[in-house]
Amino acid sequence: MFWVLVFGADDCITLLTLTSMKQSIAYKHKKELFDIFDKLSRTQDRHRVFEDFITCAICCYHRTNLVTNLHFKDEENEALYQQTIKGYKKEELRLFGEALGHLSLQIDKHPYSDPLGEYYEEHFSNERLGQFFTPMEVCRAMAGMMIVDLESPPEEKTINDPCCGSGRLLLAYAELAPKNYFFANDISLTLAKLCTLNFFINGLQGEVCWGDSLKVEYKKVWRINMLGVGILPVPPEQSIGFSVQASQYQEKPSTQAKKVPIKVQHSETKPNTSEQLKLF
Repeated sequence: MFWVLVFGADDCITLLTLTSMKQSIAYKHKKELFDIFDKLSRTQDRHRVFEDFITCAICCYHRTNLVTNLHFKDEENEALYQQTIKGYKKEELRLFGEALGHLSLQIDKHPYSDPLGEYYEEHFSNERLGQFFTPMEVCRAMAGMMIVDLESPPEEKTINDPCCGSGRLLLAYAELAPKNYFFANDISLTLAKLCTLNFFINGLQGEVCWGDSLKVEYKKVWRINMLGVGILPVPPEQSIGFSVQASQYQEKPSTQAKKVPIKVQHSETKPNTSEQLKLF
């Protein structure tokens, strides 16, 4: 109704038509992507196909490849890529390239979406690890509630998700407030890599860690779009997010129970109810 009053009925119909066209094109590319995965899974293990695709994509988007336009290659990254593609035929590798193209086009038409997460949910979601992803619509609603002023969203803040899954909550937050640093962690290697790829193709800046966020033990870290475009694996001790979280655990309180006398004091001072809990 608002569009009709401001732009007129014809303009409103045009906007709705363009939106519908974009969604239709995005769905088409997502379907093509899923069909390629299904086709490759006829001769290869489905989980291996999915994870190898993500690994190859991360290798392709390595910062050295992008900055030097493939004139120079990172030796470790190249070795990982060659090891990953072993066992695949030339035609299957060509399909990997097509799948990456469809993923990029899908995100271009429907940014901050999570098609790979949808495929993972359908085929690999692990009940033992509690891998039940929050629906994207709920993530967007949560992100909207986290930001007090949508017209002036926060900038240059660190937004942390210690159990990120495919990164949906951070994607939803970035859709409303993209000019922030996003730090994600997951105990699943597959999901940590999936979140890394989602960060890059959606233009997020930050880091993704694979490890146990409760123990602050990180095994792998990927830095995305920082100090240059691309994905750069870094040692865990060089992670900015790791340094921040580890500093909080340098002086742990003693686990020994101590008897402390309790003094009950009555105060006439009223609590400050104007302060709100800050999520970030």
